[in-house]
Amino acid sequence: MHTGYKCLTGPTFIVDETGNNGTKWDDTNFGGGVLSIIAKIDIGGTSVSDTYNGVIQGQKIGTDSEDKLVDTKFKEYVCKYLEAPAGVQNYQTEILDVLGHNKVFRIITYHESGHTYAHFERLNDGNWKNLGPVLGYSSDYVFPLLNKSGTWSNPSSDGGFGLMQLTIPAPSYLQIWNWKENINAGVKLIKEKAGIAEDNLSEAPPATNGVGKSILRMETYHQYGPHKKGSKYWILDKKMKWIFSTDDWLYADTLREIEDVVDDGSYSLVPGWKYSGE
Repeated sequence: MHTGYKCLTGPTFIVDETGNNGTKWDDTNFGGGVLSIIAKIDIGGTSVSDTYNGVIQGQKIGTDSEDKLVDTKFKEYVCKYLEAPAGVQNYQTEILDVLGHNKVFRIITYHESGHTYAHFERLNDGNWKNLGPVLGYSSDYVFPLLNKSGTWSNPSSDGGFGLMQLTIPAPSYLQIWNWKENINAGVKLIKEKAGIAEDNLSEAPPATNGVGKSILRMETYHQYGPHKKGSKYWILDKKMKWIFSTDDWLYADTLREIEDVVDDGSYSLVPGWKYSGE
């Protein structure tokens, strides 16, 4: 047992962890083994709890020889799933075709996972080893990939979890601990953000050609990433043409740079993009 699992911006829970039955992190189970997580808290005299029982899946970042970084096989699984997420219906016609690029999910995940395609990490590794205690739990545990902000000496997190860095809406335990469910939730969120982007562009809807879809895609990237509430990537000029706003544009432009490099095949500029044999 350890205390202090912070559910995003919610209260701090006590978490009981049991299981995994000595299962090793290797390329047969990808962090598998059954883990039971029970989060409990007393709110105003009422006991509140939530439980997740199931297989924990996801590559992790680590340096120990016992359960070293899962090899490139997991990376291959992740990349192939991102290009064809079977857990989401009509992803091709309702999302990728609308946005005009077949690697949108992979581009977002590549960036959100810090170019690793890893789902788990040890918070006692590297420069962010103080983040665990700051969030209220031990750094000695393996946790789903966490957003990191602030500085190394004064670390913080917005609560983003896993490959897709799910933050708002708050992800379920299953979406946090299972990499496929994390991706499924992220893909569905991209569809939602594409709808918001279409609404933002409704005053002068862009054409459905390559240029128009690129405009929609940039607005979707902007809405998926961190941005000021209500802000938009594009604004209309006096001639009713879309021009990019100078406010809060960095996230979308970063993804567009990745997109351009991948389209050009200049993979040396996106280290970690390709999996073995691709």
